[in-house]
Amino acid sequence: MAANCTSKLQPADVVLQIPFKHGFRKQFEKWQNELVASQLAEGVRLEDVELQVGIKKLHELLIGWFLSSWASFASKWR
Repeated sequence: MAANCTSKLQPADVVLQIPFKHGFRKQFEKWQNELVASQLAEGVRLEDVELQVGIKKLHELLIGWFLSSWASFASKWR
């Protein structure tokens, strides 16, 4: 397969998956940044900051991020 042909050979990647995953990733990064910032504001040293990324912690957040990403994505096509 030739390089740089994704937009021609895999339009679903370009039109659907990339924008959706980008929105999902942005929400995760925002949540993670807020988690770190809140711990630092509480006086936790940077080397002691805990990133709680286990599935039990993320399970409830994932659905919200999914729905939000989908709503954002869908609103661009209306």
